[in-house]
Amino acid sequence: MKSSIRMLKWPTSFVLASFRPSTLKRSFSEVGSSGGAFPFAKIYSKGERPTRSAVCTSSVLHSLRPCWMALLSILWGNFTLSWMCTPSKFCRVNTTSWQPPLSTLLRFAALVLAGLVLAPVVEAADRDKLLSEPGVYGTFAAFRLNTDWAKRDQASRIVQLAVLKGVVEQHREKLAIDVYLLRGLSDYADLLFRVHATELRETQQFFLDLQGTSFGKHLISSTVFSGLTKKANYVPGMPDNLKAELKTPSEPGPRPYVIVIPIRKDADWWSLSQEQRAAMMQEHTEASLPYHKTVKRKLYHATGLDDLDFITYFETSRLEDFQSLILALEKVKEYRHNRRFGHPTLLGTVRSLDEIIEVLAQ
Repeated sequence: MKSSIRMLKWPTSFVLASFRPSTLKRSFSEVGSSGGAFPFAKIYSKGERPTRSAVCTSSVLHSLRPCWMALLSILWGNFTLSWMCTPSKFCRVNTTSWQPPLSTLLRFAALVLAGLVLAPVVEAADRDKLLSEPGVYGTFAAFRLNTDWAKRDQASRIVQLAVLKGVVEQHREKLAIDVYLLRGLSDYADLLFRVHATELRETQQFFLDLQGTSFGKHLISSTVFSGLTKKANYVPGMPDNLKAELKTPSEPGPRPYVIVIPIRKDADWWSLSQEQRAAMMQEHTEASLPYHKTVKRKLYHATGLDDLDFITYFETSRLEDFQSLILALEKVKEYRHNRRFGHPTLLGTVRSLDEIIEVLAQ
């Protein structure tokens, strides 16, 4: 007997679960005080951290991961999941005897296998160390999705977003990778990646791998800039009471908003003596102290690495405090030496990678 079957629609989280090596409940660690709270920083099973001895991470599989990534993209190029998502396939079949073609099953099995290989089976890099120590490269890359992405059906988006997840997890062995959602708050880009690495070429390889995937083909680069973390130049010479106030811990709790502002100084700034710049930066610091507890900041030095001098990164739960901070800084003498402040200013929200995948899959 023939019966009509409604088109199958699975939630994104259910489909993505098929690309994970197990169904063990995951827990997420938080980062140290220098980097904010990112719930997708380090992933491990409750009760133990994954090690290479606990999973199948032979040198052969480890070295073949880029090949599996390429395989996943190739498979998707030829495989549309039509047996799961095309209504015409279901409206004329017998539910008791219908089976998908063998070639389809083989492709889907290979697809799932590739997802398993790409799953997070290696120990993550020391995120706290990368976010707190000097001499670490920070790269900010904003992307928007092309118009073809909106034309894709949900099933194809889910599979391609699984590729994104695989690339991120693959590179977390050496990198600290954060992904932010800009869509809805910025017409400049949809996504922002912040990547920390001890070697900038590792960051370059991550973006090469990402843009070489089926998902990466939909990404249009909006801006990329890189900087280097350093020890504070001016704080050591400030009064002790000011240094003590700077050590006051930030207010606990999540900071859902992130703002990134690139800065370039004028030539007069660099012609000033160290003492003159230090005096201006002390005034700058005093003006920002009222917002120290609610607006977390991190500075990257970009001179020589980009057409910038600094990249300033902020996290806050109170955008009104952030706005007041900027207004206060605009009144100090040091601000007059800003040749470029923003352009672009990137505003987004802190989300887990799975949350961002859910949004982009819609």
